[in-house]
Amino acid sequence: MKKWIKRILGVALVFLGLFVGWVAFGMFAKDHGGQLPFSTNGFGEALLLLAKDYSAYIQNVCGPDDDGHLYWAALTNHTVLPENQCTRVYIQGLSEENDPQICILFDRDSHKGGDHQRSPWGHPLREVCLVDGSMRIIPDETWPEFSRKQVDLLVAAGFARTNALGYYPAARE
Repeated sequence: MKKWIKRILGVALVFLGLFVGWVAFGMFAKDHGGQLPFSTNGFGEALLLLAKDYSAYIQNVCGPDDDGHLYWAALTNHTVLPENQCTRVYIQGLSEENDPQICILFDRDSHKGGDHQRSPWGHPLREVCLVDGSMRIIPDETWPEFSRKQVDLLVAAGFARTNALGYYPAARE
């Protein structure tokens, strides 16, 4: 198969996976008065609320190399899922009414070639999902700039700057 065809298919898979994940967020919001999942125990627990209601979508909130086993174990054993064990970071406390360019879910770590186009020679990338359901791929070289913009958007949405920076430490660079 030609390289460009593989690249297009890979990018389509990235967006399809995150889009399907966004569908679960959309269904959750519809069932909960427009609010996206939230837990005072952290975003790992908020993602478990989503996984509990829409378990078919667990894989879509998992990042690269994550098969979802921690979500399944936490659901089965009724235990907490700590944020530091989540492979994607979820910005909780938002609704469908927030600025559509706010990122709600992103890969905790970048990977060469991204999640679906991994290769030893690829550029390090992160996949992100925005409030409006759109997906973007952010190269590492622009991640600090993206992070700073996201912090500003979260502050404008009512988040304390220190909390927003907690999601995006790269914004301090």
